[in-house]
Amino acid sequence: MNDIIFNDLVESLKEVEEHVAGKKKLKTTTVTVADLPTYTKNEIRLIREKMRLTQQSFADVIGVSLRTIESWEGGFTSPNGSSRRLLSLLEEDTIANELSSRLIKVG
Repeated sequence: MNDIIFNDLVESLKEVEEHVAGKKKLKTTTVTVADLPTYTKNEIRLIREKMRLTQQSFADVIGVSLRTIESWEGGFTSPNGSSRRLLSLLEEDTIANELSSRLIKVG
């Protein structure tokens, strides 16, 4: 372990000791994560169409199979947690446009 990291750890432990003894108040940060939205088959299709993607291209962008997209849009299954989070990001035009321009090669 290099000296800088060691010294930072020692300093951190001293701060913890001071906090436990009531001599120092430590800074805390509270983070709230938005609930995962749920999506209907029509909402998923609309997100894909807004991006002007085929089902196969949309599957490639999200990282799932074509069969998964077909199943979502057919209403047979629903996206899982990570896919729902990604769909919520894709609903935002700026992110959808950025992803389209970076991930989709024309020609």
